[in-house]
Amino acid sequence: MLWGSGGPFLDGYVLVIIGVALEQLTPLLHLDAEWIGALGAATLAGLFIGTSLFGYICDKVGRRKMFLLDIIAIGV
Repeated sequence: MLWGSGGPFLDGYVLVIIGVALEQLTPLLHLDAEWIGALGAATLAGLFIGTSLFGYICDKVGRRKMFLLDIIAIGV
């Protein structure tokens, strides 16, 4: 059961860490509200496109192989 919860945990981590990263980088990069909103929206758009594309690939290749590649990519 612990291994089965890894994927949702990592997805949630990515969504949360974007907010933390934006908060930390805003003063360093002098981002205004428009850029912060654009970066947040780009994250969600990328999530939508990635889910659609890689969902199809997972159906063709196999979810176990794709999950392993996902864990390796995040680990690197």
